[in-house]
Amino acid sequence: TMAGLKANLVLVSTRDNGTKEMELPGMNFNHCIVLLKAGGKDYYLELTDNDLPFGSLPYNLPGSASLVIPSYGAAFSGSLQPLVAPARTPDVITRRLQLSIANTDLNVIADVKKTGALTSSVRDGYSNMTREKLVEDMEEGVSAGFKNPVKVHSVSFTGLDTLSDVVEYKLSYVVKNEVVEVGDMKMFKIPFTDAVATIDNFSKDTREFPLEYWSYENVDMYETIVEINVPAGLTLLEVPKDQEFTFGKNTYSLTYRQTQPGKLTVIRKAMLNRQDNIAPADYPAFKEFLNNIVKAESKYVAFR
Repeated sequence: TMAGLKANLVLVSTRDNGTKEMELPGMNFNHCIVLLKAGGKDYYLELTDNDLPFGSLPYNLPGSASLVIPSYGAAFSGSLQPLVAPARTPDVITRRLQLSIANTDLNVIADVKKTGALTSSVRDGYSNMTREKLVEDMEEGVSAGFKNPVKVHSVSFTGLDTLSDVVEYKLSYVVKNEVVEVGDMKMFKIPFTDAVATIDNFSKDTREFPLEYWSYENVDMYETIVEINVPAGLTLLEVPKDQEFTFGKNTYSLTYRQTQPGKLTVIRKAMLNRQDNIAPADYPAFKEFLNNIVKAESKYVAFR
């Protein structure tokens, strides 16, 4: 009010409280955020996270039960509603990887950008780390995606000391013995790094109750570009076929572009609707969607 901004407190029952928590009359709110009206848009602001940029929201707030508190002296005319935040900054991971092969080692140069609420954990985790600890922690994180030893050579960040919508980091590393030799042929699995789909949590074939997808996924969009360069004198063998899958509002595509005999660009895009629950009747199709993605990403690139 003192700044001349139109804002209201919003009581919320976050989604991890359960979807039925507030259906009966009660006072089971567990959090409070701010609704700011500016420029013709409604911005919901989470003010308890010092590393969160303006307009971003933690994954458990969109869709939560919310109640807007009127300004002092104003009549109350609201009701309990799911929190819908169209002005929310999307949570996106954009990753560009350049791969080259040295004997059986895989050399990787990575440029990674994270937006929205995803920037908070990066700032919180890395802002005050020493250089030595930073490399050690990054090496540990990258190693989780490989069975073979990983050595990080360099890492640098931008956006850690500001509350911008984007945090970017660049790193280079080598994965030892990641390239498999079969006779005169060599091959390796494309290291997408980010898991768009996993079936570990969805072993059952049917469900009796809706699946709350938001509790398994905290990213709205993945975009991964992998540029592969095979050693001089060698050529790529059969390139995998393009793939495209959909489930409701969820889309996934994987495309391969061979520009030269030894150069291949792989582009992966996934748009995920993690806000809507998945009905029991739709669960088999959802599981098939995930299985198709896992199968598509299990392909190897071969050359000789």
